[in-house]
Amino acid sequence: MNLIIPFILVCLSALFSGLTLSLFSLNKTDLETEIKLNNLYAKKIYEIRKNGNLLLGTLILGNVIVNAVLAVFF
Repeated sequence: MNLIIPFILVCLSALFSGLTLSLFSLNKTDLETEIKLNNLYAKKIYEIRKNGNLLLGTLILGNVIVNAVLAVFF
């Protein structure tokens, strides 16, 4: 049990960091172009990416909370 919780927290931190990098590396204009070409994945990602400030705040806050809990746990 003592090794499972830190492992899960580190995985969550990596997930938040990866999502931040991957979603903000996509340009909204390029996504709009892909939507016009009927790319269904681009449409799903654009729905998430169109509120950029809310998305960034959520991802950073989630990462900070996970890292704080990890520090408290140790």
